[in-house]
Amino acid sequence: MFFQLYTSINVLIHVVCSLSISGNCKKLYINNGHFSETNESYNVNEIAQYRCIEGYTTPEGTESGELKCLQKGWSVQPICIKTCKRPEFRNARYEGNEILFQLNSELEYDCLDGYIRREGRSTTDSIVCGEDGWSHIPECHEIECDIPDLTPNIRAINGKDKYKVGDVLSFICQNRQKRVGPDSIQCYHFGWSPDPPTCQEVVKPCGPLPTLANGKSNKKTEKRAYRHGEVVEYKCDAKFIMEGSKRIECRDGKWTPLPVEKTCGNPPELNHGDLKSNHPPPYHHGDSVEYSCQEAFTVIGKKKVTCIQGTWTALPQCIEISQLKKCTVPPDPSNGKITSTKSDYPHNSFLFFICNANFEAEESTRIPCINGKWQQLPTCLRRRKLCPPPPQIPHAQMISTTVSYVSGETLSVRCEDGYLLQGPEEIKCENGVWKFVPHCVTGGKCGPPPAIDNGDIISFPLLEYPPGAKVEYKCQNLYKLEGSKQVACRNGKWSKPPSCLEACTASPEDMVRNNIELKWSDSKKLYTETGEVIEFTCKLGFMKAPGSPSFQAQCLQGRIIYPKCIEGKFHFPLC
Repeated sequence: MFFQLYTSINVLIHVVCSLSISGNCKKLYINNGHFSETNESYNVNEIAQYRCIEGYTTPEGTESGELKCLQKGWSVQPICIKTCKRPEFRNARYEGNEILFQLNSELEYDCLDGYIRREGRSTTDSIVCGEDGWSHIPECHEIECDIPDLTPNIRAINGKDKYKVGDVLSFICQNRQKRVGPDSIQCYHFGWSPDPPTCQEVVKPCGPLPTLANGKSNKKTEKRAYRHGEVVEYKCDAKFIMEGSKRIECRDGKWTPLPVEKTCGNPPELNHGDLKSNHPPPYHHGDSVEYSCQEAFTVIGKKKVTCIQGTWTALPQCIEISQLKKCTVPPDPSNGKITSTKSDYPHNSFLFFICNANFEAEESTRIPCINGKWQQLPTCLRRRKLCPPPPQIPHAQMISTTVSYVSGETLSVRCEDGYLLQGPEEIKCENGVWKFVPHCVTGGKCGPPPAIDNGDIISFPLLEYPPGAKVEYKCQNLYKLEGSKQVACRNGKWSKPPSCLEACTASPEDMVRNNIELKWSDSKKLYTETGEVIEFTCKLGFMKAPGSPSFQAQCLQGRIIYPKCIEGKFHFPLC
């Protein structure tokens, strides 16, 4: 009797197992996604495809994924998470390389030169990835300058209603009056600069030239009086360099400000080389130090580096002699022609080219080959235009001059006390327009970045950081970063740092205590990041307890609320 019952049970188990091989896995509901096939069930070893709806991706960052039907169920849980694709920027730029951004991620972008946010005069902004996509469109709008208010008897040449950044406006005086101020001004992101001139019937002369410490004027014989509009240029004594305009101007009885001195820091180190000079600091303009290469290396470039305008000239390189390379012939420049006829050029040889009429070489028409690379490509540019007088940047020290500058000339910028320079230290005249114009902003340097629990910055910490500096955070293993991974120093304060959310661990002891096990049979992953869902099922012979929490448990900052199963009716094992 017992044998017959045992045989019947085994037969029934065999029948159930045989039937389960066909259609063993049922189609699941996927939040924010769907199965690609129309099947309602899948056979063992069959691969199913699923696709996420727009705005969501798999945890791997793809639009679709796959899972396999096993004898005990699906191999993995299909998940679709909210993401935002890198947006299209309108008149703006983003320096990062990321393509996808997770929910609540912040993306910072900068406006292109000549553009600004519509809401204010700022040139930077950020957007946040939300449930409905990005918080707003990352766009910037072209800056315009209205025609400035002018005093009587002054007229703008070729005036118009609106001017874009980079536009230059010129002036002339009427009724034989004298101009006091620049003959032209330029439109910048902050408005017109310098201020427009005025016209006066009578202008005053200036007295003797002001004295410049460690410098002198270009006048061989100094006068007791100088007429209005007269310009005098200064030069520094040996080992001194000026910062600011080298020219001063007599303007209605007063001289514009004099320049100041600038020095260099310690000379930099050279790989495979040594510093030969014993020159002690400080290093003034014109001071030089010399380097030498170690044995079996040859110097590429000039052995001497010189302090020029507060900065050392480029270091040479020490290259292994056996590794020196040749240069191939470059293409002819636009608006010019290469005159050399060689097929290749050894180290330290030269290539020659000429430019067409009304064009000039960007630098020299004689280009050296240095270790397989041309020092620069042959380039012919249209003959350079003059720039208007330099701009008066808000909260920067005065650059009072009406003298025009040629393309390539630079001027140092220094902010007033209480303001910090944000951007290049020099402005440059390029083809008739001033470029690289910085800002003078309030605020100060930042101290060390704020500490976060279970994470740290990826770079070596410093005692202080300049305005605009950025540092990046990284969480410890098994912790998930929430928020922007970068913080920036603005006005003496760091932006809000990210958080590192604790992962959850599915404890074997807790699962035994609650008579549950992981639903996905081939999953060996006992830990889950914050926000992810981990699914459980009752052990064989047990059933869901009344009032049990959901079997789809979400990890919330290191804590899992486990479901509970109680002993139930006898179930036959399914294979």
